[in-house]
Amino acid sequence: EHIMPQTLTPAWKKYLGDNYAEIYEKYIDTIGNLTLTAYNSELQNKPFDEKKPTYIESKLFLSSNLQNYDVWNEESIVDRADILSQRALEIWEEPRTEYVKTEDEDVIFDLSDPEISFINTKIVSFKFDSKEYAVASWRDFEKKILEFFYDLDKMPLISLAERYCQDTDYSKKRFSKTEDGLRAPIRVDDDLFVESHYNSDAIVDIVRMVVEAYDFNLDEVEIVLQENKTSKKGIYDYSTLSRVSNDNVKELYEKIDKEIMQFDSSIEKIFNKHYVAYRFEQNFVELHFHVDWLTLYMFPDANYNDFKNKIEYVQDRTWTLTGRLYVRPDDDFDYIIGLIKSSFEYAKSKQTD
Repeated sequence: EHIMPQTLTPAWKKYLGDNYAEIYEKYIDTIGNLTLTAYNSELQNKPFDEKKPTYIESKLFLSSNLQNYDVWNEESIVDRADILSQRALEIWEEPRTEYVKTEDEDVIFDLSDPEISFINTKIVSFKFDSKEYAVASWRDFEKKILEFFYDLDKMPLISLAERYCQDTDYSKKRFSKTEDGLRAPIRVDDDLFVESHYNSDAIVDIVRMVVEAYDFNLDEVEIVLQENKTSKKGIYDYSTLSRVSNDNVKELYEKIDKEIMQFDSSIEKIFNKHYVAYRFEQNFVELHFHVDWLTLYMFPDANYNDFKNKIEYVQDRTWTLTGRLYVRPDDDFDYIIGLIKSSFEYAKSKQTD
């Protein structure tokens, strides 16, 4: 089953954006765009939003993991391909050989450059304190780093986890006291689990957090790759995110953006490959673009005046923003801004606790 269909309808071309032909040519038959289903004939060329409910009901990870994507575009295909390739490397080991590679055949990077993307790369080992440690995959790298530093001194890692553990029914996160709700937990100790169901860049970000928690410099940990397939991370902005949306949705976003930025002069606006986030020390709302609507993710525990009862609480997200709200151009604007303001006030209160 091709998620982006083999025959692009006018709706799919509009959904993918102006460079739909390039995306189609490059990714149509790649692993990131393929899945298994018994409903090929029923799904055919339907939009992703209509296909997704069928995919996520599957008992196969290959299909059910599509629940983690709100849009289906180039970034989603690349991200899923990286996750599936990591899973494959863990299931099927590479053939063993007595051949020993020379040092200059590997490519070595430290963790200090946040602009380097490790998507579609194969990690061989990592180096720390003049020693080298072999790893089988990016997930194995995360696991061995966690175990290494925990054995070195468990308190910094415990303190880091405490700052991220959220004891709510709706919060799936990087660190947890139990494995419940985590998709691929790494057990560090009986009451410390870390999520590993991420692409390579997200795993490297977690490792950076751990290294800094122990007061080491990021350039003290080096990553050894099989070959240099790194790239610079994409530059994302409003135009790249909003190209899937119609003019009414864009106008709604611009109104919401204007209101949010007036909450506080310290608010940061950060464009990511799938959404735009608004941050006050930490993200308090994400806006995801669709053709006819926006999806908002906010804190689940804020004191909302949700008199329309439209906020849903989802359990399939890794992040702490698990309150989901779908908004359309003709929705009550003051109601929308009121809910976002409540999420912001919650984030602000957490900084003063």
